[in-house]
Amino acid sequence: MSKPPPSVVTVYSADAPLAVNEKIASPSRATSASTAAPSASGCAAAARSVRRGTRLRIAGSIDCAKVKVTLANEVADATSIHWHGIRLPNAMDGVPHLTQKPVGRGERFVYEFAANDSGTFWYHPHWQSHEQVERGLYGALIVEEDAPPEVDRDVVWMLDDWRLTAEARIAGDFANLFDVSHAGRLGNRVTVNGKAGADFPVRRGERIRLRLVNAANARIFGLRF
Repeated sequence: MSKPPPSVVTVYSADAPLAVNEKIASPSRATSASTAAPSASGCAAAARSVRRGTRLRIAGSIDCAKVKVTLANEVADATSIHWHGIRLPNAMDGVPHLTQKPVGRGERFVYEFAANDSGTFWYHPHWQSHEQVERGLYGALIVEEDAPPEVDRDVVWMLDDWRLTAEARIAGDFANLFDVSHAGRLGNRVTVNGKAGADFPVRRGERIRLRLVNAANARIFGLRF
């Protein structure tokens, strides 16, 4: 029996407005990802947009979890995609000038690999990461098990912080020497899936699988439930 073709996803990196909640809407240049995601028979890659990126979910048997992602760069700067925690060929690792050339504005690059390990992963650029990730260019990659646990909801939280000015703009001091020489860039506004202060209602007795991804540059999150 032949294996199905790879799941095919196109991810577009593009400028977008930043709006972490209804009271903070900034014209700052943020980066985000949108996607068109046809499915391959027997090995679907259902992708849906979230506020600050694109969540890729690879379903079906791990034996057939082949992934093909085309990065279409529509931002002013070069970029790439590094697949954080995924075992893949070196040429697909997304490190400019080491495993590939930077993907320039208007260019495309095709990443193709087998998602052999189930779990919660994420992707982000390895080109000017200190700025592009801080502008929101990242997303979650979920590779499902052959037999996932029975839950009422499978929830992904992308945790991040943003350094905003008094005018609710993204602070542009990405090369701040204090940050570079210390622990990194700490923001002053914390978000979950790009939203600050959002409620997450649950029902008594509900069984939830909560997947956590820390996309912040330097912040260690202390979660309490």
